[in-house]
Amino acid sequence: MWWYMWRNYRGLMVLGALGVSSPAAVGTFQRTIRDNHDGMTNCADLLRDNALKGGEKKAHCDSMIMESIRLIDELADKDK
Repeated sequence: MWWYMWRNYRGLMVLGALGVSSPAAVGTFQRTIRDNHDGMTNCADLLRDNALKGGEKKAHCDSMIMESIRLIDELADKDK
């Protein structure tokens, strides 16, 4: 169920739910994910790229979720 957080910018919804709404934090979230993944932020693109590289889907999704959680925690702490 957690993987839904990543899909379609669910991470941004989590930021908002935590009270983080500054444009800087939102931009940092989007930019960091994009920079870490060759310009991709769309779940389908990320999964396709992972499959082309021979990666396992679950491991990839779990990794993306953990990356998002860490980034959200970092941004939420900075926004306090």
